[in-house]
Amino acid sequence: MNDQDFWQDKKRSEVTLREVSAVKGRIEPIKALGKQISDSIELLELAREEGEESLAGEVESELASLTAELDRQEVNTLLSGPDDARDAILSI
Repeated sequence: MNDQDFWQDKKRSEVTLREVSAVKGRIEPIKALGKQISDSIELLELAREEGEESLAGEVESELASLTAELDRQEVNTLLSGPDDARDAILSI
């Protein structure tokens, strides 16, 4: 995108920018989820070291919901091929 010729071809640059935006839209939630999981694991370890079992229970509950979100993101990743956003007709 830093190439001067990139911006000369308006159609190509628009397509590329849409693709970049779509990829960022898939990556950012996964990165944020990874950070939340990492933070929760650290907090759980600290809670266990300090003997704060009530806090440990809350963190374990949060980790369970994060695991569910991770599963949803995994399905989204599996369904993020180039043709997955297109309509389809299914006949039985």
